Formats: sequence, C-alpha cells, structure tokens
Amino acid sequence: MLKNLSVKTDRYSVLTYGACLFALFFLCFAGQNGEPFALPMLYACLMAECNPLLFCVAYALCGFIGFTLNRFFIFLAQALFLFFVFFFYRRASRTPGKESVIYIALAVAVYCVFGELSPYAAANGVPMAVQRAVLGSILLGASLLFSFGLRTVLKKSFRCRMSTEELICIAACFVLVGIGFYRAVGSTVSRSVYLFCILLSVFCLKNASVFAVALLFSLPEAAVEFSAESCSVLLVYACAAFILSRSGRLSQALGVFLVYALIEALGGLYRSDVSYIVWRLVAGFLPCAAFLCIPDFLLARAEEKLVFYRERQLSRIAINRNRSVTGEKLFEISGIFREIEAAFDCISKSGGEEKARLFIRNDLIASVCTACPDRKRCHLPERQTAFDRFIAVGCAKGKANFIDLPSEFSSSCSNPGGMLFALNRHIVEYKNYMIETENANAGRKLLSEQAKGVSDILKAMAIEQSEPLEIYSDREREISQLLARSGILCTEILVYGEGDNVTVSLITFGDADGKKIASLIGKALSVPCMPAEKMPLGDEKYCCTFRKKPRYDAAFGVASLAKEGENVCGDTYSVIKIDEKTFLVALSDGMGSGEYARKLSDSTISLIESFYRTKMPAETILETVNRLLSFNREEGFVCLDIAAVNLESGEAEIIKIGSPMGFIINRDKIRLLSGETLPLGILDNMRPITAKTGLAEDDILVFLSDGVTAAFGSDTDLVAFLQTLNPRNPQSLADALVNEARRLYGDKTPDDMTALAVRMYESA
Repeated sequence: MLKNLSVKTDRYSVLTYGACLFALFFLCFAGQNGEPFALPMLYACLMAECNPLLFCVAYALCGFIGFTLNRFFIFLAQALFLFFVFFFYRRASRTPGKESVIYIALAVAVYCVFGELSPYAAANGVPMAVQRAVLGSILLGASLLFSFGLRTVLKKSFRCRMSTEELICIAACFVLVGIGFYRAVGSTVSRSVYLFCILLSVFCLKNASVFAVALLFSLPEAAVEFSAESCSVLLVYACAAFILSRSGRLSQALGVFLVYALIEALGGLYRSDVSYIVWRLVAGFLPCAAFLCIPDFLLARAEEKLVFYRERQLSRIAINRNRSVTGEKLFEISGIFREIEAAFDCISKSGGEEKARLFIRNDLIASVCTACPDRKRCHLPERQTAFDRFIAVGCAKGKANFIDLPSEFSSSCSNPGGMLFALNRHIVEYKNYMIETENANAGRKLLSEQAKGVSDILKAMAIEQSEPLEIYSDREREISQLLARSGILCTEILVYGEGDNVTVSLITFGDADGKKIASLIGKALSVPCMPAEKMPLGDEKYCCTFRKKPRYDAAFGVASLAKEGENVCGDTYSVIKIDEKTFLVALSDGMGSGEYARKLSDSTISLIESFYRTKMPAETILETVNRLLSFNREEGFVCLDIAAVNLESGEAEIIKIGSPMGFIINRDKIRLLSGETLPLGILDNMRPITAKTGLAEDDILVFLSDGVTAAFGSDTDLVAFLQTLNPRNPQSLADALVNEARRLYGDKTPDDMTALAVRMYESA
C-alpha cells in the first residue's frame, strides 16, 4: 500500500512539495481562533494528485499547534477521512470529480460540529450555530479557491500567461497564506522576507510590474493591522530598488537598505531600546546581504524563466514557421529552374549540323546518282566517305567548285556538273538552316543562362529565409526603456538577425524622429543604426524598421558633354543602391554617338540595373546582356565599366569591358584599372573578367568614356594631369576632367565625353 503512495518525483519537484508544506503550516495561523484554514490547502494538494500520505500526516501534525487535545483529534479525523477517500480513488486509477465537494464539506463539518469555537467580537449577538455555519461556508469556499489556484499554478506557472481571473484567485490564496505567515513570525521578519522578495523581483522583472508585486506583499499586514502603512512602505522599497536597478546589484541593495533605515528613523525607531534598534536594522540588512550573495548564474536562470514566461512566443514561432515553409518552397522552385537549364542545354547539343549533311548526301544520291546510267560502275557504297568530304568542303566554303571534287569523282563520274549544281542548291538551304539553328541555339542558351541565374537567386533566398529568428528579449527590453526615457511611445519591438544583419522593427505613433530612434537603438545594440523603412498602419501608427548602418558612405559626381551636332550624349551612367550595404555604379559608352548610341547605351544600363537588383551573379548578367546585344541585326556594341561596392567592408567588384583606363585615387598614389576584353555585343560567347579590390576612406573611383581619355593622347598624360589635382569633391573632379579634355580638343567636343567619380567616406 505504501508503495502505491510513493511521491511522484517525476510529476512535482521537491521545491513544489516544500512550498505546499510551507503554505499548509502557516495557514494554521491565519485564523484568530485557530480555525483550520490549512484544510483548504490539504484539499487542494490532494485534488492536484500530490502524495496523500505525506500531506495528510503533515496536516495531522499541525493539530498540535495550540496544544489542545481536542484540536489534534479533529485534525487527525479530517486527515484520516480525506486520506482514505483519495487513497481509494488512486487505487481505482480515478480522479475525484464534482463529488469531491461532498468530501471536503464533510471534513469541514467535523470541525464546525466538534471544534472549540470562540465567539467573534464582530458577530456579537449572533447565535453560535449561525457563526459555525458561516465559518463552514468560508472554509468550503476557501477549499474550492485553493484547489483552483494550486492547479493553475502547477499547470501554468512559467509556462504560459494566466487570465485575470486566475491571477486574482492566486493572489487571494497568497494573501491568506501571507496573513498566517505574518501572524506566525511578526512584522519585523515578514517585512524582511518581503524586502528580499522585492529586490529579487526588481532584478528579474525589470519593469513596472514590481509595484504590483510589492502591493501584493503588503496586503497581509494591512489586513491584519487594518492599516495602509505597510502598503506605502513596501511600495517605497520597490520604487527605490527599481530606480537603482540599472546601477548594479551592490548599489541597488545599499540604496534600499539606506531607504529602509530612513523610514525606520521617521517611524521613531531610534528612540527605542538599543537591542530593538539593532534587531530592526539587522532585519533590514540581512535581505540586502542575502540578495548580494545569490550567484549570478541563479539570478540569470530566474530572469530567463520570467522573461520567457512574460514574452509572447507564438508570433515568433509563426514567423519562423512561415520562413521555413517559404525557404522550402523557394528551394523546390530553384530545383525546377535547374532542370529547365539542363533541358535547354541538352536540346542545344542535338547535333543538327551532322543531320543536315547526312540529308544532303542522301538527296544527292537519290536525285543525281540514281538516274545516272553509270551508277553501277561507281560503287556508291564504297564512296560515301568521299561524298562526306565533298559536302563538308562545300558547306564550309559556302559554294563548291570543280576543283573541290574528290579524285574518286573527277576520274569516274559522268555527271560532275549535275553533282555540283545539286550540291550548291543544297548549300544555300543548308546556310539558311544553320543560321536558324544557331539563332535557336543562342535563344535556348540565353534561356538556359537565365534559368540558372533565377535558380541561384531562389536558392540564396531559400537559405536566407530558412534561418529562424532568434529571441533577444533583453535587447528589446533595453530599447523599450531607452525610448520611454526619451519620451518616444513604442508599443511593440522585435529584434532579429546577427552581427551586420541585425534588424529592429517597432511600432511608433505620430511624427517620431527616425534618426533619434536609430541613435537610441544603436546605443542599446552597441552598433550604429539607421532608418530603413517606415510603413503606415493607420491612426498615426507606423511600423518602422532599422538596420545596422554600414561603415562607409559614398558621394558621387558626374560630368557629361554630347558630341557637337548631336542632341543627346551616347554615354549613359547609373548610380543605384542595391540594398542597405551595396551600391552599383556603371558607365556605358554606346557605339558611335547620337540617338542610336544613346538608345543602345540606355538599354544596356537598364538591363544591368535590373539584373543587379535581383542579386544575380555578375558573370550571368554580363553573358545575358552580351547575347541580347548580339541578337541585334544592326551593328552595335557598348563599352562598359561596372563597380559593385560593399559599404560595410569597402570591397569593390570591378568589371571593365572594352572600356578605357579607370583610376582609384587616394592621398598617396593613383591605381590604374584596365581591361582587355572586347566590348559587349561583338562576340556571342564572352567570359568577362571580374577584379576585386578594397576601397578605403577618401578613395575616389573614376570611370571615363573614350571621348575623355582620347583627348589626353596617352594614359601617362592623363595620370600626370590627375597628379596636379587635389581631389576632395567628386563632382569637382569630374568637371575638371571633362573641361580639360574639351580644352585639349581646342574647345570642341568631337566625341561624347563622360566622367564618373565616386568618393568613399566614413559614415557618421
């Protein structure tokens, strides 16, 4: 039997049992006349499926409090009755239902009938039978209250939020236990314990809810003494602890103790005996010292428990789940585009040229050799190799002649003229077929490259979306406190991402200063931040997003002149921001000048901008643009300078295609940038070369069109001119280069001229 009643250590911890036994003991002191307010706690523990033997024995032993034999026998009878009832339920593997109210009512009736009950002064003149009935009703109601409160605490504490009704019920149970504790240990000890609890609560909660905790601690004394003095005193302690909480544990504990000593002085403590003064001061000093002696890891664990319980987790879980599902779908779609790429590559390698030549050979034999009277003498099956050589030479030259006839035909063929005529007719058709085949293959190759680029983009997005959002409750709380101190109203804050990718989203109201908020966020995160997005939500409510400010920023300068006699310049430039950390500069010089060059240059720049915004690999972008330009029926090509610069690291990815010399200018030297590839649009297949270099503060990147560089005669003369300048403003530098080039041309502009300069500097 005892084996079946063993404590379920896997269900409730030793700490839980200790807390319940603590409440059971001190509830014996809650009534003025020894009323069994511990009985509701016993009933609550049994209904929560705690060990019945342990708690029934503990309750029976509580009957010795008061040293009356009658009281002990009543407690013993109640304990035995409830023990056997719940023991039989446990043996039957059942849990008591609504009928349990009958059992606790019978246990309450035992005390109301046989207990020694003194009349209450407040009920003077009321018959004792009525007083016993009222007391029984109070004990029965307290039993139901404690049963609901204990089950709520055991089920929900540090797991999820409680409703208002549940919190009120638990608070009422706490106040009743607190009344017993206050009557058992007295005012000095109880205040000392509550002072320690307030210090611990302020450290773990770090918000205004500590004042509600302090008020709850003060209610037992206020209920016993019928005075609000305890409420005001504990609230003052909580206020002092809250104000000093950011100064460290030592300052917090010392400050609270000084406030305690001051309040005791105002209460006339120092007019008492020396022994009483020492006792009261020790009672205030011990909780502060005990708070300082708690190991940091225990406090951190307690804070983590409370923070997790306090935070709303479902929104983050839902976001992470959606990110994971989106990442999986993007990865699957990426695989589809990879398959499309493979399919187009397979189709492009179908061997159409060999099939066309085989068709020509078979048609020549059918149309010329079959009708020849000497066909039996030619032994055609033995001369198929000669036929293939003859056809291959004719297709390669575009037209066959008598001198191209193999020796096997020139010596024995009776109709070489008919053979040549038929072959040349087929060669014309073959050339048209091959042009169409090459165009189709080029189109398929273009689609294949685009499918590969889209696949790479989707794969990168899938990896990014699959990373779950981490929980940074401490950072969110610190940001909220900083904003509140600065008078900025903020209702929700979400911090996610790591390092350079940290992002803060929050809800603000009215005309909130974005720069000021970014500064406060940067102070909390120890990284400079900047506003990234502001989305209206209605009713003057906004969702604002802030991200880490890059280390560098850039200033741009452009100077351009059109060729004399032309309305527009054939050079086109672009300066765009790809994201918060990357910008792109490009200079395109279209072939020739005027409207056509401008149109060609504009198209190239627009394509490159669009592709770079999608973060497609640079090699795929340039191959695609090159193929599109090569499809042009009119002759057209462009020279191109591209630089994609990372503002966080200063790393620049530079591509030069058919363009003249570029430069990186700093205080010490001038670095030359050159490229030896052909312009875009000349060859179908082109492999651009990408160079990477680092840009530092005050470095200036310079791109020039050939109209500027040609004016200086040589790169040496151009470098010599740059060395005479002391460039600080990129716009002044661009203007100086174009003006000097025009001067060297004799104040004329025989070609389009453009200079593009970018200066790097440390962001504020």
